[in-house]
Amino acid sequence: MVPMQSVRVIHLAADDVSLVLACFAHDLPLVLHWGARITATDDDLLAFALAEQRPGLDDVSDLPYRPSVLPEHSRGWFGRPGLSAHRAGAGWASSFRVDTVVVDGTSVSEGVIQTGAASVTVEAQDEQSAIQLRTEIDLTATGLLRIRAGVRNEAREGSPLEVEDLSVALPVPTRATEIVDFSGRWAHERQPQRHPVVRGMHARPSRRGRTGLDATTVMLAGTPGFSSDAGEVWMFHVGFSGDHEHALERGDGTLAFRGGELLLPGEIRLAPGEEYTGPWVYGSHGEGWDSASARFHAFLRGVSRSAKRDRPVTLNVWEAVYFAQDSATLIDLAERGAALGVERFVLDDGWFRGRSDDRAGLGDWSPDPAAWPEGLRPLADRVRELGMEFGLWVEPEMINEDSDLARAHPDWILRAREELPARYRFQQVLDLTQPEAFTHILETLDALIRDIGVSYLKWDHNRDLVAAGHPATGAPAVHAQTRALYRLLDELRARHTDLEIESCASGGGRVDLGILERTDRIHPSDSHDPIDRFEILRGTGLLVPPEMMGSHVASAVSSVTGRSSDLHFRCAVAFLGHFGIEWDIRDLSDAEQTELAAWIARFRRHRRLIQTGRTVGGGESDPWAPSMRGVVAEDRSEALYTIVTPRSTPDTLARIRFGGVDPGRRYRLTASVPDTLGPPWQIPDWLRAPRSRRRRRSCSGVPGRPAVDGRVGVPHLPSGASRGRSPPRGGRVVNGAAARRDAALLPPMGWNSWDCFGSSVTEEEVVRNAEFLAAHLATYGWDTVVVDIQWYESDPGHHDYREVSQPELDEWGRPLPAVSRFPSAAGGSFRPLADRIHALGLRFGVHMMRGVPRAAARAATSRARCAWGHLREHRGSRERVPMEPGQLRRGHGFGRRSGVLRLARGAVRRVGRRLHQARRRAVSPGADGGDRRVLASDRSQRTADGTEPLAGKAAVDRARGVPAQPRAAVADLGRFLGRVAAGARAVPARRAVGAVPAARGVGGCRHAAVRADRHPRPCRA
Repeated sequence: MVPMQSVRVIHLAADDVSLVLACFAHDLPLVLHWGARITATDDDLLAFALAEQRPGLDDVSDLPYRPSVLPEHSRGWFGRPGLSAHRAGAGWASSFRVDTVVVDGTSVSEGVIQTGAASVTVEAQDEQSAIQLRTEIDLTATGLLRIRAGVRNEAREGSPLEVEDLSVALPVPTRATEIVDFSGRWAHERQPQRHPVVRGMHARPSRRGRTGLDATTVMLAGTPGFSSDAGEVWMFHVGFSGDHEHALERGDGTLAFRGGELLLPGEIRLAPGEEYTGPWVYGSHGEGWDSASARFHAFLRGVSRSAKRDRPVTLNVWEAVYFAQDSATLIDLAERGAALGVERFVLDDGWFRGRSDDRAGLGDWSPDPAAWPEGLRPLADRVRELGMEFGLWVEPEMINEDSDLARAHPDWILRAREELPARYRFQQVLDLTQPEAFTHILETLDALIRDIGVSYLKWDHNRDLVAAGHPATGAPAVHAQTRALYRLLDELRARHTDLEIESCASGGGRVDLGILERTDRIHPSDSHDPIDRFEILRGTGLLVPPEMMGSHVASAVSSVTGRSSDLHFRCAVAFLGHFGIEWDIRDLSDAEQTELAAWIARFRRHRRLIQTGRTVGGGESDPWAPSMRGVVAEDRSEALYTIVTPRSTPDTLARIRFGGVDPGRRYRLTASVPDTLGPPWQIPDWLRAPRSRRRRRSCSGVPGRPAVDGRVGVPHLPSGASRGRSPPRGGRVVNGAAARRDAALLPPMGWNSWDCFGSSVTEEEVVRNAEFLAAHLATYGWDTVVVDIQWYESDPGHHDYREVSQPELDEWGRPLPAVSRFPSAAGGSFRPLADRIHALGLRFGVHMMRGVPRAAARAATSRARCAWGHLREHRGSRERVPMEPGQLRRGHGFGRRSGVLRLARGAVRRVGRRLHQARRRAVSPGADGGDRRVLASDRSQRTADGTEPLAGKAAVDRARGVPAQPRAAVADLGRFLGRVAAGARAVPARRAVGAVPAARGVGGCRHAAVRADRHPRPCRA
């Protein structure tokens, strides 16, 4: 057992993440915990550390070894070692001894240190091998972990130190049993693949000299079934733009991410005093990958110097003109773009000498005199006159053999053999490791930027590195070439502080934090087909925030796939990104110009939210559900979603979950482009756009806007709003903004006494059901208990209504709770029962009939003319409220096909005001009974003029001598029934809010919706 004083424990905590490191004696640090934030005393952490010293077994060493952040073979680790290095084949079994551990400049010699976000530096020596090891571990303020290691040759003479591999390890708990990583190809990048964790190494190497079109940008491990918003997830990324590897290694009781640079033979040979430092390797933890992804986004937004600037709408002319460039055409495109609202104009490939196709010209970075006799300055000036920035395409790392530069400097082409490597796109790779070549490119680009006034470079890289060696020696050059690229970008940005750079590499072939720390956005893919692009953006977005992903609208027929798509579909897919156009806009029809300009204006209105909000992926577990991407404001006050159904599905109506919103708030949902749903007859009423003359009102009182419940994340439809209509499918989209924290609240979810107990429920039965609700369902939002109709009847005698009510009334003609059923109401109030329900953390409501009880009418009380009976405008309304129901459930008792009496509009408004002043809500249940007859009992209503018409089927009315009500009364009720209280909506109170029937509209069938008392498991919409 190692003595306690020889253990150094470091606990870093930031956001909701904790990292606990331990150094036993002089051993390298190991990770005790990386995951959810923990709270522990110093003694707890010391005990936790000592518990890691496990007993040995027959097949392990006498001193059992837990792998550190740099596992060592010499300590008994039989997996992949962290360092593979030697001197002419000797000194390869390194064994390091820690000298110093420093936390934010403070040395830690023993004991425990607990702090927030911090940097830890550990220095160790292997004196026999003459190697110094330096390990840096950072936890950022947003909970992102990063780690890197470096070695130094401490020998004074002798053979160089050859480093073959230096990779770090980030352990994760073995409860992470599934992996998600990505693969792909050109124009189809970052396609997810999921598989189980198995013993051994799951490795994803990339040897393309860049990140790679088929490479995984991130690797995820998580608990079974983890998704965007569910399950515990660990995300891993190697931030390097050259050869690299992501891996997950499962050993004996261990599981760890492994990652670092892939080194070619002889690539790192350290002379005495020289050192090599590997790339930063990043780790992120979260509940669902949206949470883990948010840490990467926050990091990139923190290092990006353009993060605070609004992302300008971009017009790239590549797919408009390709290589056929001339001044008149480009100026025409610029003018048309400016008229649409474009803010940045980018001249793509084809502007430089000899560039009539892709076979020649790379390396000769001056305007082609045939196409640009006056140079590019006139075009750039015209672009700026139009109020736009001017951008230019370059590919500085590449060279065509058919170019003046290649003919003058054939020795500047990377090659490992005498013959040149195989051509890719008719080009070779320029050796930036040679000082002369590096300086030539730097000064050429500097002059272009300065002389033309370039504010934006689209920096392309259109081939992999094959047999990339130094021309003079043939030694491998991928590592040095990547580092030279970083230096070139850093120097250009230092000289031109306002310059923005886009990283493009055959589309999305170079996407990593190494390049993104030096550029302002990436080109995710050469495919603008919205069907493919949606998934590409979703996969890329796990690492890259939306404003750093170029998202362009191209022509109706994709140049890559040949598929056709509507303009609104293409715009909606491109919307949640850095929006732009890559299309010959000279061919736009008037309608297309109008629509595209509207989308540009829409993006400009919402771009601050897009570039500052948190990205959510929907997390749909149903593979046939519509696909969704969204951004949610940092304070969760608003959100923006794009929903796409890219293919036909077997389900006509799949539920959509709006992730990321606040469970404690209600949101108002706006379909900002409702026409994209499909033909008009397929668009639900609640998603129709409000019209200037005929304004459709939802029951929330907002034109055409249903609300969204943050608990379940689905729109709550007004009663009868959706009549069996299907959701978008086959490439249709919904693009909506949920906003307004002051949106009207929705009817609550909970338990209602009617279905199980009818009018006979007792206080004991109410309390028992409330206790069950509080114990099992309240955490899901089912938090309301309602005592339904005829609680004032002492003995109804049966489950249903008592046909002729004989309640006990107070002096105002109001019914009192039946003491025989509700003993605590002996004082004439539900207050004791309400207090008992409130003590359970629930809300309490009672059913209130609209109208005056017949007994009150017979007694000719002074308040008989009130159209709303119990809910008095003055004293009566105030006296009802102290009974403390948090909700008043207002019934009207009409079947779906019954007649409807005319209501007094003024009475409706007055009641609404009184309820609002008393901070109470009313819920209208709508028609309870389909075809149920409505009899002349306590359901009768007294109108404002004192008459007492009946409502029911025509036959019932005639039998009782009641005159038929005019059809206009139906319209009156529809207009005013939903506004009893400010913003209250006419949704049946017993329905599970958010449970939309799979085949029928909300109002289509009485029994279509889930009910709390019949389904104790809440509906997860």
